[in-house]
Amino acid sequence: MQEASDDPDFSEICFVGGDLTEFNVRRFGPDVRRVDVSFNTITRLGGFECCADNLEELILDNNQLDGLELICVFPKLHTLSLNKNKISNLKKLLHYLKTSTPSLRYLSLLGNPTCPDQLTDDFVDDSDYQIYRYHVLYHLRTLKFLDHRPVSFVEMMEALKPLYAGGPQPPQGQGHARSRQGKRKFKYLGKNSEGNRFIRDNDL
Repeated sequence: MQEASDDPDFSEICFVGGDLTEFNVRRFGPDVRRVDVSFNTITRLGGFECCADNLEELILDNNQLDGLELICVFPKLHTLSLNKNKISNLKKLLHYLKTSTPSLRYLSLLGNPTCPDQLTDDFVDDSDYQIYRYHVLYHLRTLKFLDHRPVSFVEMMEALKPLYAGGPQPPQGQGHARSRQGKRKFKYLGKNSEGNRFIRDNDL
């Protein structure tokens, strides 16, 4: 990675498809607003406190992160994409995001163990995914987009019910595939982190 400690004026950082195992943003200075380090093997992040006041977008797709704890509050962060990582503790992640990202409007967790995915797990269906959405929205009430689709007014009203506070339950019938009908409604594919390209400022 090229050192950039002598240039404090970086606003956008992009290291996509490299061999990074960790990433520290401190060397780029406090003016960083957008970071995309997708398609690496990152397990650890650091230095984000230096740009916490300015960071707006953080794209971390296709890495090896098992969680996200960046210590401080990010008042302007509105877009966070964590597709295809190794995040399994949804309760811990939501607690962190609830306290640290007060302006978060776009969040994507597709391809993580914590996100029910029919493409990789025979024991989940559409209802499992919907309950997961209600749980996330119960805790993150500023969201306008979650994973592959926008949050509707009706969906948010349903998500505010206390019964969704505790989170989705593990799929029943381990070892016995549940029958289901209907089409699979979500899918995440592609070689690049491009999901947020289709989100316009007036949608957020």
